[in-house]
Amino acid sequence: MFRGFSHFEHSTMDGRVNRMKSNISRKKVIAAGTVLFREGDPGGSGFFLESGQVEIWVNRADKRVILGMLTDGEFVGELSAFDLAPRSASATAVKDCVVVEFNHEQLNNRIQAMDPVMSHLIGSLVERIRATNVQINDGFESDGFLVAKAASRRALDQTCLNELTLEADLLQAVNNDEFQLHFQPIIDINQMKLAGFEALIRWHHPKRGLVRPDQFIPFAEDNNLITNITRWCVDEICQQAPEFQLAALHNPEKVQPLFLTVNLSGRDVGCAEFGEWIEGAILNSHCPPEMLKLEVTESSLMENMDTAKQMLSRLRDMGVGVAIDDFGTGHSNLAYLCELPITTLKIDRSLVTGKPESNRNLDANKPILKLVMGLANDLGVTVVAEGVEDTCDLSMLQVLGCDFAQGYLFSKPLPAAEALELVRSWDWRDFQTENEMAQSA
Repeated sequence: MFRGFSHFEHSTMDGRVNRMKSNISRKKVIAAGTVLFREGDPGGSGFFLESGQVEIWVNRADKRVILGMLTDGEFVGELSAFDLAPRSASATAVKDCVVVEFNHEQLNNRIQAMDPVMSHLIGSLVERIRATNVQINDGFESDGFLVAKAASRRALDQTCLNELTLEADLLQAVNNDEFQLHFQPIIDINQMKLAGFEALIRWHHPKRGLVRPDQFIPFAEDNNLITNITRWCVDEICQQAPEFQLAALHNPEKVQPLFLTVNLSGRDVGCAEFGEWIEGAILNSHCPPEMLKLEVTESSLMENMDTAKQMLSRLRDMGVGVAIDDFGTGHSNLAYLCELPITTLKIDRSLVTGKPESNRNLDANKPILKLVMGLANDLGVTVVAEGVEDTCDLSMLQVLGCDFAQGYLFSKPLPAAEALELVRSWDWRDFQTENEMAQSA
């Protein structure tokens, strides 16, 4: 909160003071009568007034004009610390003061770590205050100090525009029918039968074109939009489930009773009401509860253990499956596995294909995979391996006793119509022949 006409540089203390004090080491004792800085001096630093009293003033028409008096818990000179502009007023200690000095780099590091929109907002406020200073100075027949917008701020303008536009577009995407589900098959690798699909969202933006999930899902999670998207996914799966059931009836010898999985975010798992909504969506559709499987990550479970346990247990009682996604990448206590109604562990693709920079492959990860298989067997749950891309990986997983696999060896994620056709025509022998021909070529 800036006093008066916002001409002088200070703001009242808020909840960030203790944090700033702990990170700043240059504490000074300023004697009464000392000038901290004068109008027109170079900027670049500011002061937190721990105790004492500081007078903010300017010289106008050969007169000393007092703009305000600052005291314990207030900032002095922070605008110039932010934008490096010359001082727009002078500051003098009226009483003995204890101040903690901070510089532009310390302040800028904190601002850069903020959300881009908030960072941009702070910059806009500073510019507006500076513009107000110019108008007041003009009233005193002075040129004042006009601050030009830095190139980095101009670049931030576009970043903020992109983010705010993306948020508005996401809010409209559901109503405008811009989302679409693609389905990646999950195979029972012991019988080589089609067992289910993971539903993956795609966004077809009218102007941006196809927007990848990694470009909007994290943003949606950070801006409280993800639950709306998850609800759309669950609704869509419940509506399409009967079509997958019907398609499976055309190929009963090679297709098991299908399940469809949907990913829940940490925000979804942490909301008890969301579980009630899923229950209602199932009851109000023709989707058998046992056909739906919810995928949650280890990290989201650990952050919301009590709520997740209650929510998932209730849905499990209905027959809904629960899978731990990206299993093996977290650093959590495995004791939580015994507390939750888990039906499936999904092995992260990095344990199957290995990370390129580590030169590890499935064979190198074999000891870890054996541990996961043993754990799953003790818990009485199934295992799905993600990222299976060649028959060598498939063979190794079969030897280790893995239950299911998904990956580009079988198929990329498919639009609903193509996924339904895959159900009707699935035959591993056809895929095996195609793969052998591709490898020999």
